[in-house]
Amino acid sequence: MTATARNSKPRSLIPRSAGSGRRLRDQPLESLGRTWLGALSLAALVLAVAATTLVTTLHIGQATYTAEFGQAAGIRPGDQVTVAGVPVGTVDGTELAGDRVLVRMKIDGDVTLGAQTRAEIVLTTVLGARSIALMPAGDGSLPDGRIPLTHTTVPYDLQKLLQDSTATFEQVDADRFARSMGLLAAQLRDTPAILPEALANVENLSRMIAERRDQIGALLRNTARLATILGDQRGDMAALIGQGDVMVREILARRAGVVRLLDAATQLVTTAHTVAVGNREHIDSLLVDIRTLTGMIGDHDELLRNMFQAMPIAVRNITNATGTGPFLDFLLPGGLMVDSWMCAISANAEQHQWPEHFRYFEDCR
Repeated sequence: MTATARNSKPRSLIPRSAGSGRRLRDQPLESLGRTWLGALSLAALVLAVAATTLVTTLHIGQATYTAEFGQAAGIRPGDQVTVAGVPVGTVDGTELAGDRVLVRMKIDGDVTLGAQTRAEIVLTTVLGARSIALMPAGDGSLPDGRIPLTHTTVPYDLQKLLQDSTATFEQVDADRFARSMGLLAAQLRDTPAILPEALANVENLSRMIAERRDQIGALLRNTARLATILGDQRGDMAALIGQGDVMVREILARRAGVVRLLDAATQLVTTAHTVAVGNREHIDSLLVDIRTLTGMIGDHDELLRNMFQAMPIAVRNITNATGTGPFLDFLLPGGLMVDSWMCAISANAEQHQWPEHFRYFEDCR
C-alpha cells in the first residue's frame, strides 16, 4: 500500500455542513450515487402509502351517520351508500341495539341530509348484493346524525312474514282440505284413457315445436318482414282499394250493359253448343272431307307445283290471242244478254218506272 493510500480517509456519504448540502442540492440527480437515489425513492413511497392509509382510516372529508333498521337484511361493512343512485359513502359497521340494528355509515361531507331523511336497504344485483339508499328530505340536519327506525325500510321482514304465514295457515280448514284432496285423487283415478293420450300428444307437439324452433323463428321473422312491407306500402294499398271501389261503382253504373253482355255471351255459348253438338255428324264429316282434301293435295304436291309453274304461260298466250291489251274484251249483250231478254226487260220499264236507259222498247218494235 502506498503512502498516498495510507494517508487518504474514507469519504462520508452524508454531508457535514450546510455548504456541502447546498452543493449537493445544486448537483444534478445523475451525479448522485445509486444509494442516495434508492433511499429517496423508498422514503417517498413510504410517505405516500402512509398518507393514503391515514386518509382512508380517518375518513378525512367524510361524516359519520347512523341508521336504525328493524334487521340487518344482509348488509355488511364495505357496502355502498347511495343518493339517487350515486355512491356517496360506505357502510362502516353494524351493531345490535335491542330490537333493532344500528348501521354506521361514512358519507361524503358535501352531502346534506335533512331532518326527514329516509334510508332503505335495497338489492343491487340478482346475486344478492345490497346497498343503502338515502333519500334526503326536510330542513336542517339529522338530530345526533341518526336516522330513526320510523324512517328506514328493509327489503323484507322475516318475523312479519312468519306471522302472516301462521295466521294464513290457521285459517285453513284442514278437514275440508283433506276431503278435497281425496276427491281430486278419486277423480284422477277414474280418468279415461284418452287423457294420457292427450298428454302424450301435447308432449309430442311441444317436442315438434322445439325441433322446429328455427323454422318457426324464420316464419315469425318473415311474418314481421311482411307486416313491415305492408306497413310501408299502405299508401299503395289504399290507392288500390280506392281504384277497386271506383271499378265496382262503374260496374254498378253500367249494370244494364254488363247484363246484356252476359246474356249475349250466354246466347253465344248456347248457339256454339247447338252447332257443335247438334251438327256433330256434319262437322265430323266436314272434318273428314277436309282431311281427305289436304291429304290428296299433299299426295299431288308435285303435280300442283308443275301446274302452277306452267299455268302462267298458257294464261298469257290465251290473253294475247283474245284481247287487245292486258285485259279481256267481252261484250255481255252479244253473249248472255241476247236481244230478246233486253226487249222483255224494256217492255216492263214503264210499268215499274225504271230509269230511261232501260227504255229502248221502240227499237224492239
